[in-house]
Amino acid sequence: MDLDRRHIMKQRYNCQFRLGILSIILLSFSNIYGVCPNEKSQDTYEIEQDLSATSTENTPNIQLENPIEAAENIDQERINADIETGEVGASVLAPEFHVSNDPAENKILSICRFKSIIFPILLTCAIISGIVLYDQIHKPLDDPDHIKIGSCARQQNNGAIEVISENIFDGKSALNIHLFMNPWDWKSLKNDNSDGPGHDESHNSYDWFPVNYNVNGIEIKDGKVKKKSWLGSYSREKPGLKLKNDAYDVDSELDYTSNPLAKFSKFTLNNSIQDKSYIRQCVAYEVFRRLGTYAPECQFVHVCVNKKAMGIYVAVEPLTNSFFDRTIQHHEITLYEGDITGAKGRERPWVGSDFDHGINSFTYKKGNRDWESLDEFKKMTLLLKSSDSRPLTIEEEKILTDIFDMDNLYRFFIGEYILSHWDGYVNNLNNFYIFYDQTLEKIFFLPWGTDQTLQGTHFRFINIKSSLLRAIKRSELFRNELNDLCDELRSKLQQEGGALSQLIEQNRDILNSILSDSEMDETDPLIDVVRYNLESRINSTDKVL
Repeated sequence: MDLDRRHIMKQRYNCQFRLGILSIILLSFSNIYGVCPNEKSQDTYEIEQDLSATSTENTPNIQLENPIEAAENIDQERINADIETGEVGASVLAPEFHVSNDPAENKILSICRFKSIIFPILLTCAIISGIVLYDQIHKPLDDPDHIKIGSCARQQNNGAIEVISENIFDGKSALNIHLFMNPWDWKSLKNDNSDGPGHDESHNSYDWFPVNYNVNGIEIKDGKVKKKSWLGSYSREKPGLKLKNDAYDVDSELDYTSNPLAKFSKFTLNNSIQDKSYIRQCVAYEVFRRLGTYAPECQFVHVCVNKKAMGIYVAVEPLTNSFFDRTIQHHEITLYEGDITGAKGRERPWVGSDFDHGINSFTYKKGNRDWESLDEFKKMTLLLKSSDSRPLTIEEEKILTDIFDMDNLYRFFIGEYILSHWDGYVNNLNNFYIFYDQTLEKIFFLPWGTDQTLQGTHFRFINIKSSLLRAIKRSELFRNELNDLCDELRSKLQQEGGALSQLIEQNRDILNSILSDSEMDETDPLIDVVRYNLESRINSTDKVL
């Protein structure tokens, strides 16, 4: 399996290093303990006294200068004196009560007696630590016993893949995803700190870890998981997650139906810590779709890791071939991500991703990049870099219509406007994707990261960072087309208001089935706020520009 195991090996080497250091310490204690005086038990001394009582006359007096040797032999003169006075054993005591007039001997004996107590304790700790470390290092990824623990009971469906609909993002019920991985890997993943978005897979990215996972009872072996998100959504307690399995991933193929497990091969799990209502993302993507813009599907997920509940996540459909097959019908595309850093990670200054900053301000994801050398693209970049505030000429308008799908562009801008998406492309050059359709030879926009939408009822494009929208504002033709389409789409949403309200209530019911009563008491009012803000934005008469 092709897997980045840097953190795994690091953890295992740390285990071995700690165990090695502990062993060295214990060996050091053992060496010191080994040269300690050979202290004898009380019984041994009494036997020697009985023997010495019969041979006192023949026993020579031994004078030893070395305190260690003195401690290893019985002071015969003291024994003889005790025998003569009838006080046998009075001056010959057990080692723990042995007293010497020699300070050096007393010091050595005290140290040795301390080590005689602490050494067995340390040895026992070392053995236990070794067993624990070995168990952690070699712990299997999947626990074979299906012990039920609260809401994280292991699900099984006897291999019936059909229990999940063809589209797992059907929005009818929450998914249950259980992850089983090495506890040390999970700890490393939670504490992983990337240099932010805008990094490629070989530099400054979060690390992948091995995992087995279970989706509504479907077992997926030998998968990979890594942390996702940054800034506001960054968390060590409830990290956002990306989950995939290359064995079932047929992203390189157009026909996703060739492998029934392919729909479980990739998951993007957002922690929703910035949206306590949990519904903003799903509602926003549905609004974008109703406005006629391509947008991913969305689903609530109850996530468990090693049988511990992590809470409710929001799964967003990954932008794989499956998504593009469903939306643009098998066209070859080149995909890029736009974010606030402008593909610079944490290198400052951040410029954001925009066309006046060049295509390298976007993070390339996949596809053929030959189109970047097209004359139409170069002309568009030069036009948007211009600081002119004069109206666009007909030729300049044509430069934009030659490279952008203007209908998609208008609908995307209207979506960000109605949803008050302050952290999107127009206002912050953040949270969006673009793709170049090789068949249509046009650039399209895709919404992303909509957890900050619908936070208020009053929103205007005032501080416009998007060079593209600034250019559209300079064209009376484009400006009128945008505002007219906004009025038309607002009327459409007003007519479909019942469907959007039904969607919100459906999301409320799903959350009610998976959240505790106390959690639902906190979530309910927040859902009402999102619903009110959406209705207010739809019924607003403000112009986009």
